[in-house]
Amino acid sequence: MNISTLFKSLPVFACSTLVCLANFSVVQASPLSPSNPTKQISDKAMPTHETNGIRYQFAGCKQSGENLSCAVLLTSLTQDYGMYIHNNDVRIIDLGGNQYSPRMFQFGDYGNQFPSGRINLVKGVPLKIVVHFQGVGTKMNGASLLQFQNSQLKNLSF
Repeated sequence: MNISTLFKSLPVFACSTLVCLANFSVVQASPLSPSNPTKQISDKAMPTHETNGIRYQFAGCKQSGENLSCAVLLTSLTQDYGMYIHNNDVRIIDLGGNQYSPRMFQFGDYGNQFPSGRINLVKGVPLKIVVHFQGVGTKMNGASLLQFQNSQLKNLSF
């Protein structure tokens, strides 16, 4: 879209001191990837599991060599909630039945990785947790299970 097209599509406002009217149209848009604003995220529903008032939503995995990084969105559905995450609480099982434990976690866009940590969930606000696995010997395009504490996300494709 060029700049003149952009300005033609902006709403026109007519305002007085007490009243402000706008002429605008609603456009349906697809979500965009935060890391690449021109790439659209799939409209396909991602697997979710809810337990103890927490929603765990699978957000995808990427593999680079023997390293696999999987993202999960955690949302407290009932109240603000603090939880501790440790690498013993998480595992992934590939389609061949091989189990892997994580080496590190990354919370949100915070650049550092931690072997464990305490997170605080705010009711209704998703928080992204990236789980980093090392030593994944085969190319994975899916997993039978990603277990995150008491949550089980099954039959994942990526």
